[in-house]
Amino acid sequence: MLYIILFIIVIIVNILPAFAPPTWTLIVFFLNYFGLNIYLVIFLAVIAATTGRFFLFSYSGWLARQVFNKWEQENLKLLGKKLGVTPLRNFLVIFIYSITPLSTTAHFVAAGLVKIKKTVILSGFAC
Repeated sequence: MLYIILFIIVIIVNILPAFAPPTWTLIVFFLNYFGLNIYLVIFLAVIAATTGRFFLFSYSGWLARQVFNKWEQENLKLLGKKLGVTPLRNFLVIFIYSITPLSTTAHFVAAGLVKIKKTVILSGFAC
């Protein structure tokens, strides 16, 4: 049951565009507090985080147009265009950025705004 709870929480945290804790803090909390199997937790967290980012990516273009002013949208579009040069570059940027402690939320919102291929972005994130 704890694995299912962790899975759902990780999905929700990765769907939110702001004000959510990093996924790794949830993983560490569940591992330390409940003594769960580390390999199963990591496997489930990767699937859940990627699923959550898929949903964020899917609605982020609409969200950006509703919430952000024109100047902020242009900034995100510029980031998205820099990301969208080649599929390999998209993969590498998201992969490298994902292994840092920085949030990938802006990248997913920008990629959703300019409609970069989901498979490339999500595979870089999942790896």
